[in-house]
Amino acid sequence: MNFWDVHGILFLIGIALFPRITMLVATSVTFGVLGWIGWLFAPHLTAAIYATMFYWNTNPILVVIRHVPKLIF
Repeated sequence: MNFWDVHGILFLIGIALFPRITMLVATSVTFGVLGWIGWLFAPHLTAAIYATMFYWNTNPILVVIRHVPKLIF
């Protein structure tokens, strides 16, 4: 699965700046119990984990860029 086939630049900006809102309204990933706990307490980390799980094989550079806001803030 390629990131750009599913999402656009607006999603990338949203997940970097507003991870809770973006994960709630703009993803089709089903959250388990750990996903909801992560959404509540550590949304940047949860978004980074999901990005790594789904897009590492097709877009490793995009996944690394996704981790940058977590490192800065």
